[in-house]
Amino acid sequence: MFNPLINVSSISLSELETGTIDLQRKYFQTHNPILKQQIAVVIDMYKEELYNRRAEEAEKQRQQSGIEGLDTLININ
Repeated sequence: MFNPLINVSSISLSELETGTIDLQRKYFQTHNPILKQQIAVVIDMYKEELYNRRAEEAEKQRQQSGIEGLDTLININ
């Protein structure tokens, strides 16, 4: 699911991490199933944004280090 009122791209990485932890704590504190569903949507959005940012950072580091992966090691002729 997606909440159009939340813009995760403008939130810093540390705020995403602390926000995820805080929302998880609040998720387990409430007994309201509708509120739990809304919190779960935001947690999923935060986690997906964290995953995407970390994947982009890993790709940048891989490109900067010059590591080509296994493609250059395997020569099929």
